[in-house]
Amino acid sequence: MAVMSKVLQRILDAAEIEHDACAAALGLDPHIFSEMLAGQREIPESMIGLIAAILGVNKSVFATRQDRGGDFVPAIWYKLKKEGLTAAAREYVLSIRQLAYYQHELEQVTEAHAEQWKTIFEVIRRSVDPQASPTEQGRQGGRAFRRATGLDKGATGIGESFRSNLRSAGILVIESSARESGLEGCSFYVGPSGAERPCIFANTYGVTWFRRNSILLHEVAHAIFDVESSSAKLDLTSNGARETVEEKRADAFAQEALIPPEVLRHMAQRAKVSLENLTSATLALLMAKTHVEQKLLVKAIAECSAIDDD
Repeated sequence: MAVMSKVLQRILDAAEIEHDACAAALGLDPHIFSEMLAGQREIPESMIGLIAAILGVNKSVFATRQDRGGDFVPAIWYKLKKEGLTAAAREYVLSIRQLAYYQHELEQVTEAHAEQWKTIFEVIRRSVDPQASPTEQGRQGGRAFRRATGLDKGATGIGESFRSNLRSAGILVIESSARESGLEGCSFYVGPSGAERPCIFANTYGVTWFRRNSILLHEVAHAIFDVESSSAKLDLTSNGARETVEEKRADAFAQEALIPPEVLRHMAQRAKVSLENLTSATLALLMAKTHVEQKLLVKAIAECSAIDDD
C-alpha cells in the first residue's frame, strides 16, 4: 500500500497536478485523498481503474512491488508543462479524462462501444500523399474525411452535423469555457489503457460558434496525424503564425472539411450570392449558410479566384 501511495504521489508531483484537483476528479474529499497519499488510508481497489484513466497510466504501475521512480509518468503531462499551461487548464484535462472514463464504463454496460474512428482515421491517412506539401496533405485529408464520414452528401455546410457524426464514431467531443487557461483547443487520447479514444476540445470562452467549428476540425486533424495515445497537441490563443507542418496541415484540413470549393459555389448559388461582388450583408449570409467564420470564408473565396487580395 505504501508503494501505491508513493507511485501516485510521484505522478502528481511530476505532472504538477494539485492534490485538491485530483481529489475532485476522483470524487473524493481532499482530506481523505491526502490520507491516501500519506499511506494512512487504503486506496480502494475499485478506484484504481479511475485513477489510472484520469492520469493516463496503466493500472499495472500501481501493482508494482518496488518504487521505480518517475519513468512511468505519461508524456501528456510533460507536454502540458512544456506549454506552460496553468493549473486551471490541467484541471480541465483531468475533468475531461474523468468524463472519458465514465463514458467508457457506460458503453461497456450498454454494449455500445463505438470504434469506427479507427477505420476512419486509417482511411484518411492512406488517402494522403506523404510527399505532398503540408497544405495539400491537409486538403487531401479534409476531402477524405468528408467521404469517410458521409459528410460530403448534398454539398452543404457541416457545422451543425459533424459533432454528432464524430461522437457516433467514438470520438469524445468537448466544448467548454476555460477562461483562465489560454487554451484555444487541444487533442489527445483518453480512456483506460488498451481502450483509448481520441478526444478533441474547444474552449468556448469568447469564441463564436463559427470559430469553434474550425477549432474542432483543426483538432481532428491533429488526432489523425500528430497525436500518439500517450501525448497531446495543444493550440494556444497566444499562438502567432501557424508555420509548422502540423499546423499548416491542420488548418488546411479544417478548411477543406468545412468549405471545399464545390460547397462554397453550391451554397453561393443557393443563396443567390455573387462571390465576385460580395457585400457585408451577402458575406454574413454565406457565413450563416456555411457555418464558417468570416476569416476562413474569405480565404476560401480568394482561393477559388473569385476575389483578389485587395
